[in-house]
Parts: sequence; structure tokens; C-alpha cells
Amino acid sequence: MTVEKFFVSEKMKELEVMRMLARNLRRAGYSHTEIKRTPMGTRVIIYAMRPGLVIGRSGESIKELTEKLKTDFKIDNPQVEVKTIDNPDVDAQLQAAKVGGFLERGYYFKKVAHRVLDSIMLAGARGAEIRISGKVPSARAKDWIFKKGYIRHCGQVVKDSVLVGYYDAQLKPGVVGVRVRIMPQNVGFPDEVLIAENIAASAAAQKPAQPQQPQQPQQPQAAPAAASAGEVQ
Repeated sequence: MTVEKFFVSEKMKELEVMRMLARNLRRAGYSHTEIKRTPMGTRVIIYAMRPGLVIGRSGESIKELTEKLKTDFKIDNPQVEVKTIDNPDVDAQLQAAKVGGFLERGYYFKKVAHRVLDSIMLAGARGAEIRISGKVPSARAKDWIFKKGYIRHCGQVVKDSVLVGYYDAQLKPGVVGVRVRIMPQNVGFPDEVLIAENIAASAAAQKPAQPQQPQQPQQPQAAPAAASAGEVQ
């Protein structure tokens, strides 16, 4: 096997593993997976909103998952770790699954999109976009795009920082695709300009006021000294 075919096959294996985890761990609030190869084996880090469902009682679920990775996907010495998502409201994959879940339960798609957008922005995101593609609400497929805040669509910073999540909602008219893009609050762009005067003014406004010192009572001034004898007529 050539080097190119080896890397392609490894990436295909990783994609199949992620699809399997997303399918089996949907109830646990699955977000994404990181696969890292080390000299001691392969680390599989699973990010989920409810890690207890991934681990299972007495670790039974995670043991079954480790055995499945070893036998079905031929992963050498898999070491499965589970981590909790700190802020689920700004996780694009979880929000896409939330929108898809509401659609599958029969909620109106516009109300769902605006509700999820509000929760994302309240969580501190800089901007968000939800795209729903499919036969909603009519029999003809259409794309619906809902935006809020500030978000970009191109550039290296977008590729590195913007979070993207996908979900396929199974509805009666057919499959409806959901894509969520979230721009976190801490993303900086090279073309942003910060004016020094505004920075100094904002820093001065945020600086706590110094307590005023109590004024000391003024001492009465001494009477002028008597004129010298030479000046007295």
C-alpha cells in the first residue's frame, strides 16, 4: 500500500468511527470526537453534553465501545476518554441537533430557528446562522436562512474559528438538512481597527472612582505682627 492510500484509508476509518459515535450517542448529547495516535495506542476523545450516558453504569458502555473500536474498526489499543462540553449553547453540532429534534417533533421551523438563535446569542456568541434545507413548509424543497449578530463566510480565520454543525432531520415529507454556523466571542480578525482614544475612554469609564479624602478644617490665620518701633510715628 502506498503512502497516499494509507492516509486516505486512515481518514476514511476516522470518518466511519465518527459516524458510528454520532449515531449511537445521540441521546448523550454527542458533539464531536478527536482521534490522536500515540506510541502507546490511539486516544479517542469524545465530547458530549451528558458523559454519564457514554460511560454507562460501572463503565459498561465505554467498555463495549472500546471493544467495538478494536474489533470492528481495527484500531490498535483504543483508549476512550469522555469530556464534558463547558458551554453547550455555543456548540454548533449540539445546536444543529436541537433544531433537528424540534423539527422531528413537529414544531414550526421559523419559531424553532429564532428560539435557537436567541439562546446562542445569549450564551455569548458573536454571531450565528441557521440554514434549513428541505420540504418545509410546502411540498417543494427550499432553503431558509436565519441570521443574527455578526458572522463571516470566507477567509482563513473563518476556516479556523467558525464552528459548523450538521443534522439530518427525518420528517414525513423527506429528509431536511440543518446547518448551524457559530462565531465565538473571542474570534479576532486582522482587518479590525481599534482606535486608541476609544480604548482609553473605555478604560477610564471602567476604572473605579477613587474615594474622596475628607477635607481638613482650615486653621485661622494669625493676626499681623505689630509694626516695628521705627515705623510708629
